[in-house]
Amino acid sequence: MSYASQSGRAKTSATNPQAHAICDRCGFRYNHAELKWQYDWRGAMIQNIKILVCDTCYDTPQEQLRSIVVPADPTPIINARTQDFETAETNYQTVSAPPVIDPETGIPIPPSVILQTQNGQNLTTQPYGQPVGLTQPAVMPLKGTTAYAVKLPVLSVSSNGTTVITVTCSAVHNLTTNDQIS
Repeated sequence: MSYASQSGRAKTSATNPQAHAICDRCGFRYNHAELKWQYDWRGAMIQNIKILVCDTCYDTPQEQLRSIVVPADPTPIINARTQDFETAETNYQTVSAPPVIDPETGIPIPPSVILQTQNGQNLTTQPYGQPVGLTQPAVMPLKGTTAYAVKLPVLSVSSNGTTVITVTCSAVHNLTTNDQIS
């Protein structure tokens, strides 16, 4: 007949006596010195959860129980200067609309569009309306006669970027190339 030891997996020695203890997970008997405390994540630190376990039952601390530690906010800067994204993203171009025509001259009046270069400089628009510094007596006469407030049947007005303006009319106007109009 065989004999079952009451010591389980614990070693018993008369010369070196050690206390026995039960593993809290598996329930087997071990020497108390062979059991170790189970640790696990509790918040941002590892904490003893007060369970004595054997080597086979010991778990590594579970990372999913670990809390995420967010670093502190940076210290604020006094008188911070942020980039002006609003000015850079503002579009001053307008949607094409039917032209407004001056009732006296019949010339289309351009809309108020502010165009800027890439470095932020406003482009000067072509002046329209009454020329600055030009009086009516200074206008060159047409074949010895002076005609004021003559309606021109204007189709288009274009410029090549210099002081030259090209005017296209839809009817006869008795003007020749390079005549001055105002």
